[in-house]
Amino acid sequence: MNMQQLKAANPIERVAARYGTLLRSGANYKMLCPFHDDHHPSLGIHVGGQYFKCHACGAGGDVVGLVMGLEHCSFAEAVKRLGGDSRAEATPATRNVQEQTKQAVPEPTPKVTPEVTPEQELVRKRGMEANVCFLSSLVPCASGHTELSATWLDFGVAQATVFVPDDYRYLRNRIVFPIYNAAGGLTGFGGRRPMAASEEEPKYVNSPNSLWFDKSRMLYGIHRAAEAIRREGFAYLTEGYKDTLAMHAGGLTNTVALGGTAFTEGQAEVLRGFCGRAVLLLDNDPAGRSATERLLAQPPGGYPWTACCCPRRRMPTSCSAGWGVMALTGICNCLRKRWGKGRNVCWPSA
Repeated sequence: MNMQQLKAANPIERVAARYGTLLRSGANYKMLCPFHDDHHPSLGIHVGGQYFKCHACGAGGDVVGLVMGLEHCSFAEAVKRLGGDSRAEATPATRNVQEQTKQAVPEPTPKVTPEVTPEQELVRKRGMEANVCFLSSLVPCASGHTELSATWLDFGVAQATVFVPDDYRYLRNRIVFPIYNAAGGLTGFGGRRPMAASEEEPKYVNSPNSLWFDKSRMLYGIHRAAEAIRREGFAYLTEGYKDTLAMHAGGLTNTVALGGTAFTEGQAEVLRGFCGRAVLLLDNDPAGRSATERLLAQPPGGYPWTACCCPRRRMPTSCSAGWGVMALTGICNCLRKRWGKGRNVCWPSA
């Protein structure tokens, strides 16, 4: 199969729909751009010409280039994923994308995974479509803090009622945090219990593992943070969803959440696709400090760490709520100067 046949067999609009929600724009479509920190769909999918073009960052190319950007993979791997011969030669449109996606980061270690069958891919697509439908039925939820509410709404945080579909009963009456993959696909949710709920209920719950959601590879906020992580060359890692939202509200958009104190090899593999270094910013409490020490001593996959803690037994979200998001930004900038000298930083806990 030559490149012309490969493209004919893979209409760009159908391929793009596998990775996220397409919004109709006249005879064409638009979606979130994977080549920059896109908060509003700016990537145009042109059906007639079978190409894509971002009106914000200028990225453009053909269907192979689109897969390269969405999957963060090489030209040969993109061709293979589209069902073609990986020995095919890159076209000028694809070479353009190759140049744009080259970053000064180490290549992720290849991982042998079983081939996804067409049936599994269909199930995966339907699962994410169901997530989009469920999220659209919820009421948007603001944080209750003026400086944070806009970011909460921008990330799609919502409130579930007691009446939810059976597949989402684990989220009933909880604050819902949508979880996206790096390509912008809505893979799952995190749910926080209401303040008035019994403490016997788990504080946070996540979507069950499935073909489209894997907790061990989840990095909350990666769809918004990817471009900033590439640009800065490192990522802040927080424990919770709210911590990451506070960091983004303060302009520290190269931040993702682990969803707890554990950092898995799967999460390390995902992060390696964007940067070669991370800064642990876990809660400054006994559990957070213990996890930080453990990860510094035994980093998953040998991932290079720096660690710092917020002052006075705080976490990023409480720093921003108590002192303001600019104070949180100032704290992180101060810490960054100190770890830039090769030191891990832990503020006094008292």
